[in-house]
Amino acid sequence: MPPQYTPVIPPRPSPEGATSPIPEPPVIPTLAVPGQQPPNSPPNWARPGNPQASPGAFPGFMGTPFVQQAMPMPGSYYVAPVALPQGATTPAANALGNDGLSADWEGYPPTGHPAAAPGPAWGFPAAAGQYTTPYTQPMNFVPAWTTPAPAQGPVPFGATPFMVPGGWGATPFPAAAQQLPPGFPQPGPQQPPPQQQHGRQRPARPTENLPQIDKFAEDPRYGPVLEAFLVKVVEAKLELNPLLLPPPDNLDRPYLKWNMLFPTAQCQKSTDPPIRSWSVGRGAPATWPRVKSLRLISRAFPWDIHVTATDPEDGVTCGDVIDAIHEFMYGRVSNSQLNNATPEHKRVISQAFHHNRSTAYGVPGGKLMHTLLRCDWLGQHTMFGGIVQDKRYVEGVCGGADLPCTFELKCVQRYPMTAEEIREHEAREAEAEAQAARSSRRRHSRTASRATSRASTRPPSRAPSHNGEEATESEELV
Repeated sequence: MPPQYTPVIPPRPSPEGATSPIPEPPVIPTLAVPGQQPPNSPPNWARPGNPQASPGAFPGFMGTPFVQQAMPMPGSYYVAPVALPQGATTPAANALGNDGLSADWEGYPPTGHPAAAPGPAWGFPAAAGQYTTPYTQPMNFVPAWTTPAPAQGPVPFGATPFMVPGGWGATPFPAAAQQLPPGFPQPGPQQPPPQQQHGRQRPARPTENLPQIDKFAEDPRYGPVLEAFLVKVVEAKLELNPLLLPPPDNLDRPYLKWNMLFPTAQCQKSTDPPIRSWSVGRGAPATWPRVKSLRLISRAFPWDIHVTATDPEDGVTCGDVIDAIHEFMYGRVSNSQLNNATPEHKRVISQAFHHNRSTAYGVPGGKLMHTLLRCDWLGQHTMFGGIVQDKRYVEGVCGGADLPCTFELKCVQRYPMTAEEIREHEAREAEAEAQAARSSRRRHSRTASRATSRASTRPPSRAPSHNGEEATESEELV
């Protein structure tokens, strides 16, 4: 028979370490009070700024332009407003209705899950502006596509090659595909080219903004003036002024027209009026770089013409070249030089001598000296044909030496003048004679005025007289 005693059951230990006669209450879900946080909620520093973006809110997502806001997660998996077991609040007695639900309970929302996120807008991103250089090719602009076609379906069996994604180029085998969905519609017109990006271009170099100065400008500051031996030492490549070159075939640039039998006043520029003498370009340098002297040789005569600059700081000018040629042509030919000519050439020289001093048109006539001149040596080749560089001819004349600053003078045959050319020539001669007469009168008037002023202002000179006294100028003349 079992013993009769009362079992001793020790009480559960309390948190303070003492026994508590009050038993622990059962776990009962508590009701959540609106507007009041549960006592076991985390502190503020541990709460996420966006609860729906925290891991505990999965599968909720934060709002984006393409994903709508997710529905808020309920605070309990029990029927609202029952809180989770860790909640410490006790629902009020009158919070529930007859059906066990809250009086303001309306049920779950009738809407379903949010719609899928919309796709990105169709288009091409803008390209950043780049530097424009002369080596880049023009941009290939993308055509303006219309609304894309719907998504492609699955590839039918046996359809090869496979369909390409949207935006790719078409395959070269369109007939092989079977029952393919319709492709993209026809593209629209080409987009306009982008505007010029002035702010992002390559910065201009310092030399690009400098003014372009003509190398044959009439100014001594636009280039150095070299000696002939310096041209040889530095191996400078001389360029002749285009005005001194032979006339072009198409006559598209200015050139000089001059019969070397006449003075330089009869020299004309091709672009000037017929009755005007050449003046524009006389001070232009004859070569570039400028030189202080140069030499001219020709196939028409056996001498050379030495041209020296009038102003060493300016170098040899086009006017210096023409003046030197005129002075050379009016030089005398000695009897010994004439004897060196061939008999045929002597006959040509004799005919030219008498014709140049006749009354025919196109010759100076009696204005020439009655002696053989170098212009008579030329015969009928008295027209200025320009100056050229012929290295081979210069070396042949100079015994194989390549002399610097040496050029060839072209002498061209003259032809009978037309009636219009005769009138223009006479008008130029009359203008030149009138200009010379005016210059002579001004020179004589200045000389007379200076003589008168000296006679009136100079004190009378005195000389000793016979009796030892000084005599005046009038007494001396007597």
